[in-house]
Amino acid sequence: MTLTTEDARLEFHCPSCDAGYKVVRVAKESGKAYRPVHCRVCRGPLPATEGDDVLKYFLVRRPANTSRPGSE
Repeated sequence: MTLTTEDARLEFHCPSCDAGYKVVRVAKESGKAYRPVHCRVCRGPLPATEGDDVLKYFLVRRPANTSRPGSE
């Protein structure tokens, strides 16, 4: 996974569809299981954790070639 830092914010692009996300890292709670995370656009898998952190994704940009359902 490749996260880039820009002004203390983390950016991530879905490897399947190139949707853009801002990512927030939160410390893991010991003994807690974490569910898989999926892209809100293409439903491709995204990493739920990295090291001792849980990753929370906020969609900030849809890929140019993807339209919203029902927008036709």
